Amino acid sequence: LRHEHIRFKQINTDTSFSNFSFRFSLYNGESKKVPMLQWNAEGSYIFKGEYQGDYNAKGDATLFPGKGISPYLNVSTGLVTPQYIYQHYYSNHFKWDNRFDKTGVISSEAGVKSRKYFLEAAGLFSTYNNVLYFDNTGIAKQSTSSLSVFGFHLSKDIHLRKWTITNKIIYQQAPAAKEVRVPELISEHSVFYS
Repeated sequence: LRHEHIRFKQINTDTSFSNFSFRFSLYNGESKKVPMLQWNAEGSYIFKGEYQGDYNAKGDATLFPGKGISPYLNVSTGLVTPQYIYQHYYSNHFKWDNRFDKTGVISSEAGVKSRKYFLEAAGLFSTYNNVLYFDNTGIAKQSTSSLSVFGFHLSKDIHLRKWTITNKIIYQQAPAAKEVRVPELISEHSVFYS
């Protein structure tokens, strides 16, 4: 069980609210058996409070054959109350009090990874409902249509002595996106020293 107390302050607004939720997590431990299926399932549900009815759940499974390539699958779903700033805002130039619906998402990813070569490739598919966004004038809006996004990603880690360079390239398409802009190409890179 979890309790969170949130206080939010802005011009002419000082409010607070609470949420009560429960969380779960199930998984299998590491095994010496080959091939080994490793899986995890977790989620949370807010049963009382300002965000009552919000939930998220995810599960993943990876097959480790012992050597070579490991296939994996990740799935997740959630329903979330819009953040306070989307619902209520007051400044010198903008003011709104919205009653947006909860936003929903269903995502899946299937791919393969190689521990030996620090390489990963996967296909992605997600569907978003009631997406929130800021329009060209800076006003918070909510889309009434579903947004489907599909794509793939390729990741490669490079190890040079104590340095690690992580690289990830994501290509995605959202053919029916009207109000919300979805980047076609995303590149993520990090450098670590250990």
